[in-house]
Amino acid sequence: MSKSVPTKTWNPMKSFDLTPQELDVARRRQQLMASKKETFRRITLDPKFSLSQGQGGHILEPALQRWYSSRNVFADYYKVDKRSWAYLFGGLILPTAVLYLCASYERKQRDQRARAGLEPNKDKANRAYLFC
Repeated sequence: MSKSVPTKTWNPMKSFDLTPQELDVARRRQQLMASKKETFRRITLDPKFSLSQGQGGHILEPALQRWYSSRNVFADYYKVDKRSWAYLFGGLILPTAVLYLCASYERKQRDQRARAGLEPNKDKANRAYLFC
């Protein structure tokens, strides 16, 4: 039979070296954190709750409204400039071109070695078939 190993959790209420004032502070922090979590859940998950006495179905949080608005109207204000072309070139075109050139060079070298008979059969069987 295997014995179950008890999990060790730290509980400030069971610590013996804390003063009653420190225990009270920890207890109040725990309650405050629980109430903040509950308020956040209520605001974000309840569609009928709003900051205007529960009327309407929108969350009246300015930061969230700015975020949703910026995501919805991004295309209206997008401008093609040197910076956007640099992001496109450096993030998409250049890595793709470098990967293609390296893979094609490796493929040509491997093909030349195989045609000349310099590549052993064990290396042919274990090579990557990604860029064949």
